[in-house]
Amino acid sequence: MKFNVDAAQFRNKYSFTAEFYINNKCLLKYIHMKKFCYALHIECAVTRYRNLFKSFSRKMLFNILSDKLDGKVEVCPMIISAEHVNSYRNEMFNPDYGDITFIIKKGDILAVDRNIVFSADKKIDPLRKISSIFTIGLNRSPNAPPIDIDAMGNRVVVLMNKENFERYRILKLDQNMHSTLACVTAFPALISLLETLKSNIQEDEARIGDYEGLRWFRVISNKLNELGVNVHDGDLLNESSLKIAQELIGNQLTGSLKNLEGYITDF
Repeated sequence: MKFNVDAAQFRNKYSFTAEFYINNKCLLKYIHMKKFCYALHIECAVTRYRNLFKSFSRKMLFNILSDKLDGKVEVCPMIISAEHVNSYRNEMFNPDYGDITFIIKKGDILAVDRNIVFSADKKIDPLRKISSIFTIGLNRSPNAPPIDIDAMGNRVVVLMNKENFERYRILKLDQNMHSTLACVTAFPALISLLETLKSNIQEDEARIGDYEGLRWFRVISNKLNELGVNVHDGDLLNESSLKIAQELIGNQLTGSLKNLEGYITDF
């Protein structure tokens, strides 16, 4: 079995075109009977995205949202069983098997080809979608502060005490509140991150290297480079964290004030 795959990047998605080539008549027969099918397992370690795409056609077309893929992406082609088969035998088996048949369970792998690895380099600004590097979590500590952040993982966790977290869960259901919620969660968290980076640069520039393996740092660093600010050269020290945060995350304040103004007007 052999296959080819192409991935085209658009504004908010990757479009995949995969084509399988098989010269095994027995496998083809079972695929035509819809007992076996073509499959592609796609996995991205950075985002932890994984999915199995299946088709009875040797040509597969499918899309994956851009924010699901970042960095190394592994594509694994295979043929799998679409249903249970009691007595499976293939003419291309080694003669040593004789007339032996096998029980095939649904999901069993019948054939594979080499894996293909490619790099999903984002051309769109992932910070425009706040959920790209920020997530909201509950701080279960008995004396938890109203808001705090944990930046030790690939995504920055904005932690809230139970009271604020419950309010947030209710408010986020209203689409009109998203800008306001960004102002009170992601925006201060981003300013805090920038101030932390500045502090580390002032103490010892080499400490910045501690963050380089984290996705949120790479995202922010790449965007800062586009703005002409090189984190490793100490350029950040000459910039206002408030100003930089607005350029990174967009003008959430105006949208927030307009939405609040609308609520007052409606009232």
